[in-house]
Amino acid sequence: MTTFEWSMLVLALGVMTGGRAMAEPLTETLIAFDAPGPDWSFNTGSKTGSQSKISYETCPWGRAVRFDVVVTDRWEAFKTRTAAAVRNPQQSTLVFRVKASAELQAIKVKLGEKDGTWWEANAMVSEAWSMVAFSPADFALVHDPESHRRDSTVCLADACEIQFEGALATSEHYTVWIAEVQTTTAPPETFPERSPVVEHDLYHPPGMSSWDYWFAEKDGVYHAFHLQAPAYLGNERHGNQHVGHAISRDLVHWTNLGPALVPLND
Repeated sequence: MTTFEWSMLVLALGVMTGGRAMAEPLTETLIAFDAPGPDWSFNTGSKTGSQSKISYETCPWGRAVRFDVVVTDRWEAFKTRTAAAVRNPQQSTLVFRVKASAELQAIKVKLGEKDGTWWEANAMVSEAWSMVAFSPADFALVHDPESHRRDSTVCLADACEIQFEGALATSEHYTVWIAEVQTTTAPPETFPERSPVVEHDLYHPPGMSSWDYWFAEKDGVYHAFHLQAPAYLGNERHGNQHVGHAISRDLVHWTNLGPALVPLND
């Protein structure tokens, strides 16, 4: 929602409440899409380099970034630095516009901090433009190198990087459009048109750092196998990992079955 739209909403609510003063939400741009646009970098699992493309298009809200994604090995994500001016802890809601080609059903958003801490949230997407609104509670801690953030929640003012990655893709080729990435003091429920938020992760084992996923399907049941290690290990997770296992019938709701393979000395 643009600043003008918020102004009209506040004016209407003021009339409905008998003219009592109401504070207008404070909104800041997290990524500026004005020409030439931010510097994006590829975070790819491909050993031969990324084949994906980044471009810009006009949209109803000015400009949108377009990701034409080619997943050649494991994952393909795009990240950029956030606007340095966004440092207000009261702006606790992350909002942005998104649409995707038919091959993609959900999008994964990660926020990175200076110390290497990463948070993750997921939302459903469609071929029509929709709005995503994340609260701090929607983000799960997925990497804690200092092992000191396990009982905390994300603060958008601490985010210095943001990353977008497709989730639930039915093809190695898909397209995502992102526009109007902002932080605001308005709570997510004030955006009635927002896309459904998928509970924390698609899929993330509780209390674990996880990476390198492999999938299989048998008799209508999807199996996810992945490397995992306790999140508190931080950068020491490599060399202390084992193979986790989860199942799902819809690729959205997962049941954790625990370790599938563990080292012999365990």
